[in-house]
Amino acid sequence: MLGLLHIGLLAANQTQRPPNLIDSALTKGKAQRDTGHLPEAIRQFENAAATARQQHDADREARSLVLLSGAQVLTFDYRAALTHAQEALTLARQSRDYIVAGAASGNITTMDMQVGDFPSAEQQASRTIELLEHAP
Repeated sequence: MLGLLHIGLLAANQTQRPPNLIDSALTKGKAQRDTGHLPEAIRQFENAAATARQQHDADREARSLVLLSGAQVLTFDYRAALTHAQEALTLARQSRDYIVAGAASGNITTMDMQVGDFPSAEQQASRTIELLEHAP
């Protein structure tokens, strides 16, 4: 199931628009995450999500929230990670971005596994697969 988190991170790492302040914060956050500086990564991802929200950019907000959720899983902050993954899932579904929706769902699956809720993890993994089957 950690593979689903990895797929989620890969999907959220994709950028489909020209760089801007949001993308800059995401790039900085990913670099911090990759070097183990998780509190700074979380701060950058939160900034990216807030900026995207202010700019009414649901796509970038969902990507930011997926990355934020993934970083929070790495710090064992499952409550915050679940909240942000669910927000990302809602936004991505609304914009029909099935890759980001699958990434958010994969993060939720990972959290279910981490806390030992295997029946929920199995159900969520099935939902993740269904979402990714709709992806282009």
